[in-house]
Parts: sequence; C-alpha cells; structure tokens
Amino acid sequence: MGRSRALLLCFAATPPLLACWEGALLGVTQTSVTKVLVTPAADTLTAIGATSQFVAVAVDQSGRVVNGITISWNSSNAAVASVNASGMATARANGQATIGASVGAATGLAVLTVAQP
Repeated sequence: MGRSRALLLCFAATPPLLACWEGALLGVTQTSVTKVLVTPAADTLTAIGATSQFVAVAVDQSGRVVNGITISWNSSNAAVASVNASGMATARANGQATIGASVGAATGLAVLTVAQP
C-alpha cells in the first residue's frame, strides 16, 4: 500500500485531535533517551590491530529500551584506539582510550586498554 493510502487510512481511523504521520502520533511526546549503556564496560587488547565490539543500548527515564535510534560512537584517544559507526574499536597503539556512545545529550562510556607486550 502506498504512503498516501496509508496516511489517508490513518487519518480516517484517528480521533479528530490526533493525526498520524508514518506511524507516529503527532501531539504525543516522543520518548527521550536519558541514558546510554555500553558493554563491555572495560576491555583490554594485547595486539595492535586487534578489535573489540562494543554494544550500546539507549534507555528512557523509566529504564525502557528505546529502539530505532542512531547511536554515535567516538574515542577519546584515536591514536590509541579508533571506533567505527558500529561500535567496533581497533587498537592503534599502547595506552588507554575511553569509548563513548551518544544519543543527543545522553552518553555512555567504556574503557579500552591497549597493552601490546
């Protein structure tokens, strides 16, 4: 069913004070992300080029998981470890970096240590 038909059905089935737009109700407050949880909280890599997969979960003020949002990843020290858009961190040099996952103002952190013997 095309978008215009879906919208017409949504409007026809909705009380007069609400309107639908691509499945969301206008006039209803969207859930706000208040915390981002990152796992593992800490990891150690022992070889340059080794990787560690970090996973982030966004939660709202009630502790419920918020799905369908974009999480931004960053490294506090890209010379030690870089991180891609999927949360995969790669060891670059010995040292320590904080891996961050953010949604708006909410940020979760993990520590990655690179200790090549």
